[in-house]
Amino acid sequence: MKAKQFGCLVGSLALVAVARGPAIAAPVSPAAAVATSAPPVQKPTWVRKADKGFFDDPMAIDVQSGLVALIRTDSASFAELEFFDLVQKTKVASFPLGSPQDMFERIEFTGQGRSVIVVVRDGKSGQRTAQRFDDAGKPAGLVGPATDVGFASRGNQRFVVRWDRAQDKKGQTRFVVAAFDLATLTPVGKPRVLASDGADRLAKPPLAILSWMDGYTQIFAQEPGGYDKAKDMRLPDRAAIFDVLKGEVTWRGDIPDVMGWSAVNQLRRRRPGRSAFAEVAEDQTHLDLANGLGLATATKLAVPFEMYDLRSLVESESMSAGTLHFSLTVDPLNPAALEKKKADVPKLDLYWVPLPALTRSAGVETVATHLLRTPMDERPVAWKVAAPWVVILRKFKNFARGGEVVEIYKTP
Repeated sequence: MKAKQFGCLVGSLALVAVARGPAIAAPVSPAAAVATSAPPVQKPTWVRKADKGFFDDPMAIDVQSGLVALIRTDSASFAELEFFDLVQKTKVASFPLGSPQDMFERIEFTGQGRSVIVVVRDGKSGQRTAQRFDDAGKPAGLVGPATDVGFASRGNQRFVVRWDRAQDKKGQTRFVVAAFDLATLTPVGKPRVLASDGADRLAKPPLAILSWMDGYTQIFAQEPGGYDKAKDMRLPDRAAIFDVLKGEVTWRGDIPDVMGWSAVNQLRRRRPGRSAFAEVAEDQTHLDLANGLGLATATKLAVPFEMYDLRSLVESESMSAGTLHFSLTVDPLNPAALEKKKADVPKLDLYWVPLPALTRSAGVETVATHLLRTPMDERPVAWKVAAPWVVILRKFKNFARGGEVVEIYKTP
């Protein structure tokens, strides 16, 4: 199937929010050509139920040490960080965290045994802090409070990134970005200060900020076109990537399609921090994968796209790994189920694709790799992937955070 520009995406944003009518079956797209048999349902390698309280949403997997880190809390009287051996299926350590009223947002292994970074958001101020715990569970450094905290990699070096945004009385915005070594929290280089107007337009360099990416170490931007003296005309604007750590523009490219560019910029506002997007196509027959310029190509899945609940798409991007993981849930009232007049058991399918390059050629089809199929019930799920391991949290049905059961899977 030929690649197409992403101009149709604006209409698809509204269509995704509408449930598929039970009497209408979407046609199977050639882009969703699939294997002759459905993927088998996989059983978890092991299951863990919270001893007390519940498991919060943040999860982390460290393949090198073979550990998964989970937060167990009751949001009132205690909060503990627990470590489980993925192979031995046993809890190997636990230690207390800060206030159980804090909003725990993220866990990151530092690469030194059980040493981790835990990102916490203050419920009153909204400020974030990144607290490092050493291998013995002792507090060993703090970044923040800050507007936000990100994580990034350059080669073999990993960073915690402190990002602050403040507005002065004149309506101008000041951004401060500071990098710290992930393992020690020692500063790396000097903080970078950027000033912009009220519309997020930088003066130096002259860029309009569209999105902060890669843990606040890159800016995807629109750069004003220059002036062609020979033709006496202003040149079209270009897309650009500004590397905040280097302090320079590292990539420039033409905008291939105005409608696709406009549509993908709408997605940037809805899903901040992203470099690529999976989105249901306007005709609802397949899944599109769009790069940062708005060029979208159809994605081949292991299951006919018509089988899925179009509202169930969940994504997780890793720029450092160059991957986009996403999940879709089989609709119990899919066309095949309607034909046999019996609802299917809903199932969760987990996939991954490489992040699309900004320079990819038109006509290149995206093939998604199927990782896992597991049964679903009325409870929503959260998941974390670090090949070959997948952690699935069976969340509470009527509570925004956490769940009582965690399942561990090992993919082929």
